[in-house]
Amino acid sequence: CNAKRKIPVKGAVPSMTIAQIWNHEHSKHLSTYQKDFGNDYLDILSVLNSVDPEEIKEYVEKAPKPEKIILQNFLDRVSGDKILQRTSSSKKSDENPIRCI
Repeated sequence: CNAKRKIPVKGAVPSMTIAQIWNHEHSKHLSTYQKDFGNDYLDILSVLNSVDPEEIKEYVEKAPKPEKIILQNFLDRVSGDKILQRTSSSKKSDENPIRCI
């Protein structure tokens, strides 16, 4: 690179070509998860399909109540059954009623 010049180079000498820099800047970078575990993402439905339905039902029955309602709601939406209503923990109207003075 510097063979034809008689003056030695001062400072940092780039070890990458302009084409390599352009490719690096314009390529899609992998996320940390992709770097560690590859490009394949597990789809929730593929996970549920790989598990026995009885195991899923047992897990839902043993889960705590808020989690149980959320899981049951999800499973019902996936299977097309009736959806259970869950109460929002942030909206409790009975605890702090508004009083007019």
